[in-house]
Amino acid sequence: MAADALSNSESSLDRRDGEQTLEKADLSNANLEGASFRGWNCAEVVLTNANLLRVDFHAADLQHANLRAAELTGADLGEAILVQATLKGANLRLASLRDANLQGADLKWSQLSGADLSGANLSETLLQGAVADAATVWPKDFDFEAAGVWMSK
Repeated sequence: MAADALSNSESSLDRRDGEQTLEKADLSNANLEGASFRGWNCAEVVLTNANLLRVDFHAADLQHANLRAAELTGADLGEAILVQATLKGANLRLASLRDANLQGADLKWSQLSGADLSGANLSETLLQGAVADAATVWPKDFDFEAAGVWMSK
């Protein structure tokens, strides 16, 4: 499944000096369910509306990535670099964003119910209209209400 999406994209999987990278690849609408990009360079990748259920992006570089409206339920984004990334309208239900760097990222209107954001850098992160619940774990002393997050029951 994931391999088909990669081989059919205009920008395919690349290896530079042993580095695994999706840098600047356009994989909009791709089905990459369950794929592993752990530690990969995915800077500026375009994954709008992509199926990324349970994808492993642990410690991946996703700076300036476009994940608008992506399905990221159960994904591992722990320790990922998501500086200035767009996750507007993304479904991050039950995702791990533990210790991720989300500085300046756009998470407006995203679904964060049950997500773990403990230790995440949320400075300058846009969260207006994002939805969370009592199971969402926030960084210590983070004021989600002041950030404009809606709490579901």
